Amino acid sequence: MVNLRICITGLYVIKIYITRWNDKQKGVKGMIFTGKLIYNDDGNYELHNDEGIFYLTDALNEIYYSRNNHLSLRIANGNKLLFNEDSTIYKKINKYGIYSFYICGADLETVLFNNTDEIVDVVIMAEAMDDYEQFYEAKEA
Repeated sequence: MVNLRICITGLYVIKIYITRWNDKQKGVKGMIFTGKLIYNDDGNYELHNDEGIFYLTDALNEIYYSRNNHLSLRIANGNKLLFNEDSTIYKKINKYGIYSFYICGADLETVLFNNTDEIVDVVIMAEAMDDYEQFYEAKEA
C-alpha cells in the first residue's frame, strides 16, 4: 500500500510525501522533487525550480553517514529513466578517479554529472530519513 500527500504550488509539483508500507520497509517516508539539476561551485548537487532548492548531496550525505544507510533512489528525465536502485549507499572511487556514491554497484556521481542543467524528477526514500524539509530551501516571494 502506498500513501501519498501532495503539495502543489506554481507550475511545479514541489513535494510529494510517500509512505510505503510493505514487509521490507514499513512506514519509510520519501520525497519527490522536480527541478533543474545544478552542480554548484562547492561540488554539490542541487535541484532548483521556481519555488525553491533541494540540496541533494546534503541529503545523500545524511543517509550515507546514518546508522541505517539503506536508500531507494529513482531519477528520471521526462520518460527516460536515468537511475533506479534500492539498496545500501556507499562511496568508492569511480572510473574517473572521483569518490562517488554507489547503490547496487551503480555509479550515481556519473549519472548526476552527465545530467546537470537538465530538468529531472528525483524520488528518494530512506529508512534513516524522517524529515526531508531540512534539505529544502523555499525561495522568498
